[in-house]
Amino acid sequence: AAEAAHAPGGAPAGAARSLAPGRSDVTCSYCTVTFFSPIHASCHAEAARADRLAKAPKTEWAGATLRNSQTQCNSLLPLRGPETPDAAFGEAVESWWAALHGVGRADGARLRLLCHDLRLLLLRFAHGASFSDDSSGGGRTSNSRLILPLVQLGLFLVERDTVRGRASSSAAAAGGAHGSARRHMESVINGFLSRGSNPSSLQGPDDAAYVCVLTLLAQTRAEWTASRLHFLEALIARGAKGVAWDRLALCTPAPP
Repeated sequence: AAEAAHAPGGAPAGAARSLAPGRSDVTCSYCTVTFFSPIHASCHAEAARADRLAKAPKTEWAGATLRNSQTQCNSLLPLRGPETPDAAFGEAVESWWAALHGVGRADGARLRLLCHDLRLLLLRFAHGASFSDDSSGGGRTSNSRLILPLVQLGLFLVERDTVRGRASSSAAAAGGAHGSARRHMESVINGFLSRGSNPSSLQGPDDAAYVCVLTLLAQTRAEWTASRLHFLEALIARGAKGVAWDRLALCTPAPP
């Protein structure tokens, strides 16, 4: 499997793996891990340019590894500050996804891929799983710092989709002022809650843990307070069944 993405100047990520092993029509997802070594984007760009022009040229990430105390990396996850221009952050986000596609193919909507990435990260914490077995990806402390940047990126994707929805006359005619991404998330969450006393019946990679991640991007505090017991029940049921944290998520497809 191909190496997947990284956090800011951080450690190598896990592999791009099958969401449902054994199926030929399944998509894959990324699993990001990190040592969380932040670096300014312009500093990285200047250093990478110097590496290319050196007498003994180095690749972008080989040079980054040497400059950051042997911290391996294959992409930079952008962090959005209070004064970061939208255009600059958007360009950094595009660079992030371009780097991901360069190290492992995973088809599907970016928001869904991101939510599964965050889901897998949180499940590692919940199950006490290693962050470094796949690709030397740091420990609990460094990876805990990755949670909010991934949420921030998810909110950016939702925000951008909403803006595009408002600008689209077809989306407006269909009541798409909130954007298709937000409507989809709300539909998935409402479908989960409509299961009433049996929320644990949700199977497959888009399980209760995945829907929990969607609530971070789509629910208000009041909505979460009203629905959190449903999620707690489903997650406890999942744990009681002894489901591995990476089941239907990070199982490498069998070779042909």
